[in-house]
Amino acid sequence: EDECAALRQALRELGRTPQLWLSEVDDAAAFEIADALTPGHAIRLEMIRLGKQVRADGCAALSEALGKGGAPRLEALHLSGNPLSDDGGAAVAFDLLRGGGCPTLRDLQLNHCQIGDTGAVALGEALRDGAAVALQNLWLGGNAIGDAGAEAFAAALTPGRGQGAGLRRLGLYSNVIGDRGAVLLAQAVETRRQERVRTPGLPTVTIMLWGNQLQDPDTERTIAEVDAVGRAEGGDWVELNRSPHHFSPTAAAAAGQNYGDGYVYAPSSCASTPPYSSGTAGVPWTPPPSRYGMH
Repeated sequence: EDECAALRQALRELGRTPQLWLSEVDDAAAFEIADALTPGHAIRLEMIRLGKQVRADGCAALSEALGKGGAPRLEALHLSGNPLSDDGGAAVAFDLLRGGGCPTLRDLQLNHCQIGDTGAVALGEALRDGAAVALQNLWLGGNAIGDAGAEAFAAALTPGRGQGAGLRRLGLYSNVIGDRGAVLLAQAVETRRQERVRTPGLPTVTIMLWGNQLQDPDTERTIAEVDAVGRAEGGDWVELNRSPHHFSPTAAAAAGQNYGDGYVYAPSSCASTPPYSSGTAGVPWTPPPSRYGMH
């Protein structure tokens, strides 16, 4: 109760703070945060980072509040490590991104959030339709995204098909994407490379695909060829090997730094549920059925 009272006190200061960073937040706390994010109230808020027990309903409340302009200058939303499920991912897509209330959102972190294809397709289609033109970094590592989600992101990134051309980093590592989805992403990257000849200002994109379920050696060869051309030209990449510059989770936690897959914990809390556990590395979550359905 004391911690939740402290949260409410902190929320009264939202109109003057550039960051809201709470490490142990559940749905009850998320509802209070959403209630405080009335349209135009948090005019200085640029970054929100919340964990570890926000679920679909809490995420939907936050997404709706932000989509209505609760933090119109928000640049970064970090929800990694929360069990959002497909419904939470879809809420971010429909209520936040398509809502248009965060026109300067550049960084969206949804690693280890139990998101499957339904949530990924909703996010990909939102990008395809131009719902987040300022978004540069989308992190979805450690979820349960398969070929359907990969196909949606490939469409969003392909010039002439989607309006996600501004995206520069797409983290899809440690999911369940197979050969078909990986090839579609590689084809999107190759199309961007060709389009850049006609549109020199087209941003380059790096797609992180290590830790997925590629089986066909031809798929890896195809991606390696696209990757080699991109690296030689300083263009688009599809990474199949984890970068050596990423922190390990253990070292990052000890240092109090970013985990390397997108989330950081801070020493503040207002949760009634046990701490979040990300489970076994490389083992994707199996999401529950979604009420939003596939599109």
